[in-house]
Amino acid sequence: VTYYVPVRGKESHGVHIESLKPIIENGAKLLLTCDTGITAHEAIDYANAHGLTVIITDHHDLVETLPNAKVIINPKLLPEDHPLKNLAGVGVAYKLAEALLENWESGIGNRETSSNSQLTNPDSLLDLVALGLIADVALLQTETRALAKRGIEQLRNTSRIGLRVMAELAGATFDSLTEETIGFTFAPRLNALGRLSDANPAVELLTTSDAARARVVATQIEGLNAQRRMLTKQVTDAAEAQLKENPDLLNQPVIVLSHPNW
Repeated sequence: VTYYVPVRGKESHGVHIESLKPIIENGAKLLLTCDTGITAHEAIDYANAHGLTVIITDHHDLVETLPNAKVIINPKLLPEDHPLKNLAGVGVAYKLAEALLENWESGIGNRETSSNSQLTNPDSLLDLVALGLIADVALLQTETRALAKRGIEQLRNTSRIGLRVMAELAGATFDSLTEETIGFTFAPRLNALGRLSDANPAVELLTTSDAARARVVATQIEGLNAQRRMLTKQVTDAAEAQLKENPDLLNQPVIVLSHPNW
């Protein structure tokens, strides 16, 4: 089992053939997407041609002709009044994980007989679901709101070392954690990785059980977040300088400012 998050700076979003090549060469047999793939016709055809089974989980708008995947899981395929219609990408991934775990568990008997009950309990993933839903600014209605609520409760007691270390470095506490903690403390830090560097270490941070490694990654993230803040301030200051130079702009109903360096 391996994972890959597209490096935004050089390949943007989505599933790309060049990224698939090393994954296929390493012997992968199943390609499972998260929050992407619904328009990746060429890459899915390439994966099929090289013997991969492709399962797409996505929530973006459907295109007229869907990719030739083995399975496509997308809430946009549901009726308009379905409670899962507004599910974001992380929620779609969770629903698949929930179904797989429950199906697997039914084959081995009672959860307590499992060698690792933590891994067979879908609820143990809800902290990540809340993190993803709120970081993605998802519409919190019906099932999505319920998942976020349960996820925040799970997050307050999370055993994920990486999140614990990240919160410690950011000065956040789990006891009083709310959606604001996610939106203004966790999400900007995790997003800083993808915007300024490579988001793949974020997966390691969220899954590692190695405290030393978690601290290394969390420290890297803290540094990138400081850089993000500095760049944001530079852009804000430059925008305000433009307005001071051209005060007549303030009389416009909408102000759009730009600069090549932004």
